[in-house]
Amino acid sequence: MIERNRIWQPWFLATVLAVGFGIVWATAMVWCLSMVAERSHSLRLIRRPVVRADGAVILECFMSNCYMNRHFETLDGKRADVHRRDPMMDGTWLVSEKESPEMPWFYFWDRRAKPVSEQRATRWYIIHDGQKNGKAYFVGYDLKDCQCIGYLGRNGFQLTEPAPEDQFAIRLREAVYSSVICSGDEFRWRRNDDFEEIHDQAPAGSRIPPWMIYLISGDQLVTVNLRARTVKVVRELPNMITVGGVEPLKKKSKEKGKRWTTVDNRDLLAVRTDQAVVVLDPQGREVRRFPIPKSLQTRDFQFYQVDPTTALIQTARALYHQGGEKYRFVWLNNQGDIQREELCRLPSYSFMNNAKVEPWIAGAMIPVPILYTPGVLTILPSRYVESGEAADPSGAVGTVLADLWPLLLLINASGVVLAWLCYRRQKRYAQPWTWVWVGFVLLFGLPAFVGYLFHRRWPAEAACPACEATVPRDREACFACGEEFPTPAPTGVEIFA
Repeated sequence: MIERNRIWQPWFLATVLAVGFGIVWATAMVWCLSMVAERSHSLRLIRRPVVRADGAVILECFMSNCYMNRHFETLDGKRADVHRRDPMMDGTWLVSEKESPEMPWFYFWDRRAKPVSEQRATRWYIIHDGQKNGKAYFVGYDLKDCQCIGYLGRNGFQLTEPAPEDQFAIRLREAVYSSVICSGDEFRWRRNDDFEEIHDQAPAGSRIPPWMIYLISGDQLVTVNLRARTVKVVRELPNMITVGGVEPLKKKSKEKGKRWTTVDNRDLLAVRTDQAVVVLDPQGREVRRFPIPKSLQTRDFQFYQVDPTTALIQTARALYHQGGEKYRFVWLNNQGDIQREELCRLPSYSFMNNAKVEPWIAGAMIPVPILYTPGVLTILPSRYVESGEAADPSGAVGTVLADLWPLLLLINASGVVLAWLCYRRQKRYAQPWTWVWVGFVLLFGLPAFVGYLFHRRWPAEAACPACEATVPRDREACFACGEEFPTPAPTGVEIFA
């Protein structure tokens, strides 16, 4: 006789099976889609903005499977006259206070513990306590025996962990250490040279060695010399947000056989405050300052130093509805006045990053009506408003419904069809709690239906001798007519106690 008063145990088992199937299904879909994306990506044209050493913005175009055959275009799509050896500038990414909010007090260890320098015999890490307005310190290890060699705090080197009041005050933002730390290793790859050889030939104090770390701690810019194991405050600026390295200034050369020459070969730092980008030399002295226009003060951007009086700021914003990214390039002088501005929209080079395709991919990965429908109607409108493609959330919701109504209808219709199949199966086997199971499948779709199918062994069916209806034989009487099933005929192998 079936038990009609127990629902929690089979329902829990069906839920576990549904979750397991959902994970396997999503993993399989991700693998299949990644394989398709990889094959399609190998044949796509990639176009990305680059900045030449003279401050000109051009597009680098190449097939994803053949970078060597690249060519260059202007922002309006015309062929650009660029020599392959013309130097391109690497901007420094400077986050804003608004777009990089503080993170919760907890954070993953791989973001709180970060290697900052590796020398011949030692490796140094910076360790953060994970608090929003927390503290951090440096710890070094010997690479040969992996033993701790000591710590660095505000008071310099010591053999024990610094007390909280002796540690560096670092606000834990989304970018974490990349926004408040600038290592000498960054200048090494910017110059693309063997630093150990060139450092001795450079003018004293003009280069930043790999073992030198610049760190924002409160309103102070601090240098940590990992080789000498010393700590020094080199600059005090209010409302500092982020720090990064600046590309050396170059200009076209008039010498025969030489296309470009370096104007200023010093290693310079760019420190962003709430109102300006301040360029400093390695000793913390101000070299120049570029006030940030109000329209850019709340935006993350790439900063390029074009010449001593001109800077280029590049912002990028994802276009979730139209697809691709919208770039804004602003040239400004050292008074903060915008001299020139250009806009450029580039399509996504991967079909998986296309806003028209992403919801369908998500629907294939998560065919769960109660999760997918509210998620689409919540996440996509907020993205449209964030990217400036919709003025308000209500208009964004209307845009989403106009674009994705076939997908929303398909996801929810699949839930209705599966719930109907569940209802038929419940009636076919005369099982209890029919509407509980129907609601479960209706809300959670395909994973719930699979969990429902496999949460139990379904009874065998046979014709009832009295009414001839095909009914389950897991009970003593026919559920259709109520007549008891006859006792099976003896076969001679029965054992009677």
